[in-house]
Amino acid sequence: MSGSNSPSNVGDVDGRVEAACRAIESDAKVPAFVFSHRDVWELELERIFGRSWVFVGHASEIPEPGDYRLRYIGTDPYIFVRDEGGTIRVLFNSCRHRGTEVCRSEKGNTSHFRCPYHGWTFSNDGSLTGVPFKETFREDCFDLEEEDVDLFEPPQVDSYAGFYFACLDAGTDPFDEWIGDFEWYLDVNFDIATDGWEVVGDPHRYELDTNWKLGAENFAGDTYHHPSTHHSVLTEAYGFGQEESLHETFSGGMSRLVACEGKHGADFITGPPDELLDFPADVIDASGLDDEQRAFLEVAQKFVGNLFPNFSFLTMDATRNGEEFRSAMSVRKWRPIGPNTTEIWNWILVPTGVSDEYREEAYRAMHATFSPSGNFEPDDYAVWRSIPDAAESITARKHDLETYRNNFQHLGMIDDAEYADRLNESEWPGEVDAAPSSDMAGHTVYSGWAEMMSGSGSRGRPEEADER
Repeated sequence: MSGSNSPSNVGDVDGRVEAACRAIESDAKVPAFVFSHRDVWELELERIFGRSWVFVGHASEIPEPGDYRLRYIGTDPYIFVRDEGGTIRVLFNSCRHRGTEVCRSEKGNTSHFRCPYHGWTFSNDGSLTGVPFKETFREDCFDLEEEDVDLFEPPQVDSYAGFYFACLDAGTDPFDEWIGDFEWYLDVNFDIATDGWEVVGDPHRYELDTNWKLGAENFAGDTYHHPSTHHSVLTEAYGFGQEESLHETFSGGMSRLVACEGKHGADFITGPPDELLDFPADVIDASGLDDEQRAFLEVAQKFVGNLFPNFSFLTMDATRNGEEFRSAMSVRKWRPIGPNTTEIWNWILVPTGVSDEYREEAYRAMHATFSPSGNFEPDDYAVWRSIPDAAESITARKHDLETYRNNFQHLGMIDDAEYADRLNESEWPGEVDAAPSSDMAGHTVYSGWAEMMSGSGSRGRPEEADER
């Protein structure tokens, strides 16, 4: 199906989006059309990806001056580059003369980018350095400000633990305010490596016929789908008993879901000592964390989350190495290249300084679990890809069908006394829920979506901002 609904069938899309925002905010019902409608996707590019902090790349991908990678903010092409002075920059991949892309290679090393159309040349810091036959131009042709001829840079660029984010809107909250209390949970994952993290190899990059919000929602917090979607993997590869229930396998009171700032979500599972996260001790230093964060690490078995809109991360014991689990980490971006098409970027990381053997094992571990050919990922794809098809069906359009994400009830899962006294949720920021079937964390993607799409975010609606 194309995902391009006829205007005669959908009516006023902007008005329907406003109604969808109200439904999401009032009772957590998400109208089906937001997963498939082309006009909704175009509004998302403007109102969400044009105003949110979007992940671009990690510093370890461009370690030397002149190193660059091609990246995207929404559908907009950018160059992620370390300039000759060592500063990391995010440059819009478009010549200021006619708009042609000045860089065509996915990665490389260069001191300059030369436009193939008329030969304008830019330094890797974005400044215009060469114009062929400039002496034949009228004298006042280049009586312009530098920002008029240099490669455009987003008004806001910031980094956290080597991860670089950019925002196309100068009026959006600064990055530290954007992440807010969610930084506590990011620190538990990323602020524990003594010398930081490094990306292993190139990111996996692949397309899936589904909507970008579904992957972000799943990573924001969805323990509930494990026994159904991943049943065969968990029972055959990971050895959970065929008859174990959701309660016995995934809770024991040890599943937690978190919502922060109304848009960021996380899901983590704790477990017995022989199944905890176990990075090499000589490259890990948690001394910068507070007491509660260190207490969490003492029982952590798996951590997965989503920083709105589309930056997700996963830390887990991905496979067995003999009798030991091998911990690994990945981060990913859900790039919306169409209403029904998502390009998934998946980076695998290890703490800087690990042995070559560990680096190889961690890469293989994540490749075997969370990659296009992994044993978990295809399960998710099988269910995600059918959702936009149903959303753009005649039935869904004719009856304005909604999807129901309101099982926020606390089920009173029984805490396992062996671990319960090691957890003190009262000091954890945000909202915390112990019910593994709760939609609370995953719903952060839609509450954030409603905030940005309705214009109630930090800047207001784009047209209102332009008038000020």
